[in-house]
Amino acid sequence: MITNGMKRGFDIDIIDIKSQECPENPSERSAYSNSRSKPEKTMAMVFRKMEKEGDFPSFSNQIIEINKVLNLKYASAKDIANVLMKDFALCNKLIKLVNSSFYGVFGRGGVSSVEEAMIILGADQVQQAAASLMLFEHMQRSSRNEELKQIALKTLMSGLIAKELAMAKKISNSDEFLICAMFHRLGENLMAYYFPEQRETIIQFAKRNKMSYENAFRLFLGFSSQELGVGIAAKWGLPENIRLSMQTKKPEKPSQAAVKLSRVQQLGTVALLSNVICDIRFQITDPPKRDKILGSLIQLYRGRYDTVLDTINILLTRVINNIKNNSSYLDINTDECRVLFDEPSS
Repeated sequence: MITNGMKRGFDIDIIDIKSQECPENPSERSAYSNSRSKPEKTMAMVFRKMEKEGDFPSFSNQIIEINKVLNLKYASAKDIANVLMKDFALCNKLIKLVNSSFYGVFGRGGVSSVEEAMIILGADQVQQAAASLMLFEHMQRSSRNEELKQIALKTLMSGLIAKELAMAKKISNSDEFLICAMFHRLGENLMAYYFPEQRETIIQFAKRNKMSYENAFRLFLGFSSQELGVGIAAKWGLPENIRLSMQTKKPEKPSQAAVKLSRVQQLGTVALLSNVICDIRFQITDPPKRDKILGSLIQLYRGRYDTVLDTINILLTRVINNIKNNSSYLDINTDECRVLFDEPSS
């Protein structure tokens, strides 16, 4: 709970978990029985609370406005550019992004306007680039401590890994994989930013009761953080492929044969895989141990996304170098994430 006199977010006061694993500490109990029976009501309450936090309302409204225009069937490049140009800083960074090594398709001259970028890249790719940049920017601005800064960087990095994974398989529109990976943990990440105390309560409860974070989250609120993210994505008007990909589950076991995946299944599989690869790169500092864990992950995804350890390590090196080389306009302080940038990456 908040101890400095200020109240933020929703309260987890009394939790009625009918289980021997239920904590006895009253401060960790929540109005669980009501949330479990009426998850829609609880989710609506979370939305309302979140919409009152900091710059979330303007961020939310901006994405909604962009998506309204981008979802118009006959919207012109100029119409969409006009919406994006309402945020001058976003436009400048978007132009720098499409001219950077992340894309590298425009030659020496580069592009000088959003409208020009849309004509060359297409509306879908500019939408995805703008939305991913907005998400990263918002998370950076809202980062109050090192953990949140790392979450923001991991969100960007997971997207870049997904883009590389898609390109390695020559799958069309690799930027759609980038945006799906960045939004894959939207609910979990927004909890970290807007409800840190409540999130910590759930994490500690999960650790003591030896259960996953998602299971503990559902016990407290009646829905998963994944479902929270999907709900917010729907409110923002994000494309259906993104929302559906967010619901992908980790494989239970490797497949003995190649699994034929739909486009949405491809998006979800690569988004989840890239987030786990990113977690491993941040959390495991010993390279031999990290390679062993990555090897097990590669085995688990056999048949769904076939790759080898060398490919993943080369991919990670390229992504880290890209982030480092473009850190200035992304406002990334590489000194604040030594776990990622101190290890030789080339």
